[in-house]
Order: sequence, then structure tokens, then C-alpha cells
Amino acid sequence: METSKKVKKIMMVQFKDSELKKLVYSICKEHYTICNITDTNLGYLWYMYYKGKYKGYFKPFIFLAEINLLVKLKYLTEDEKKNIIQLMVSQDKDNMIIAGFSILTLRNQRIKDLNKYTQNNDLYKHINYNVDVIKPEDFMVPLAQDIKM
Repeated sequence: METSKKVKKIMMVQFKDSELKKLVYSICKEHYTICNITDTNLGYLWYMYYKGKYKGYFKPFIFLAEINLLVKLKYLTEDEKKNIIQLMVSQDKDNMIIAGFSILTLRNQRIKDLNKYTQNNDLYKHINYNVDVIKPEDFMVPLAQDIKM
């Protein structure tokens, strides 16, 4: 089976729930909006998952970026972050769904409290996106969904 078809199949298996599909899309859209102005390489990466070739596909970096943002804004602790990542690397597919709904709940609370992260929102001015949100060390951890693809 072609790789892109495998990825699409995993996305459908992992996220049959429309709320989680919307979550992935909304994370990609928000992060694309931020990066498209500040960093052209990251902007292109997010574009690929927001509007481009991989629209509708899932990769764990999408959740990791949102998790790091939630940690920076103190909606999650480092220990809670580790727990969510453990759910993501679990072989049990239901754990990925639990992780997704945990992220969805916290993201909704963040947006309710602070609105969306944009270049014009002063409540996010203290965040250095390339350091606080996209952390290279987080992307070194092999995740179960990467291996299956």
C-alpha cells in the first residue's frame, strides 16, 4: 500500500470522531497562521497539513505543538505532558483518542480564556514559537503513529 494511503487509513482509524478531525484541522490552521508570518519553513510545513497535500492527515507533531503551547501557558505541567505523550505512544489505539480529547478540552479552555494565538494577540507575545512550541527534543521521541505509517 502506498505511504499516503497508509497515513490516510491511520487517520481514519485513529480519528473516526469528527471532533478530533476538527481538532487536527484547527490546530493546523492556527499554527499555520502564526508561522506563515514568522517563519517560512514552518509556515510551509503547517500549510501542507492545513491546506496542502497532507490536509486531513495526522502526524504526532500536530499534537506535540499544541501540547507545548499548553505547557508554556500553564494549562499543562511537564508531568501531564509526559502522561499525554505516553498515551500517544501506547499500542492501544483508544489511548490516542483519550489524548486527543484531553488536548481538545485544554485547547478549548485556552481559546476561551485567551482567544486564538495570533501575531496581534498580546497575551501570546511572551512566546517564542521556535523555542517554546516547536521543541526539537520532543520530535526525537519515536511515537507509535510514526512507526505504523
